[in-house]
Amino acid sequence: RKELARKVKMRRAPEVRLVYDKNVEEQEKIDEVLAQLRREREAHNQLRREEEAQAQLDADEQEFLAHQDFYIQEEEEEEERGEPQQHRL
Repeated sequence: RKELARKVKMRRAPEVRLVYDKNVEEQEKIDEVLAQLRREREAHNQLRREEEAQAQLDADEQEFLAHQDFYIQEEEEEEERGEPQQHRL
């Protein structure tokens, strides 16, 4: 207390109490919870994107299967006309 009074040039220094601040620990806990939520959200979004991509592939496959007779017939007609076949993806 005396040393503090000398450093700040006061006749009488106030009593100083040092108190441990738990706010830092609490903030770290909150940061970790938020980070975990971000990781979970990103994993969920990734899974949703993969499911949407699979659904699109399934839809494309269903469309192809629904129209495969058309594609086969078209190839046969091209062969009959002697046209070179074009391979489609």
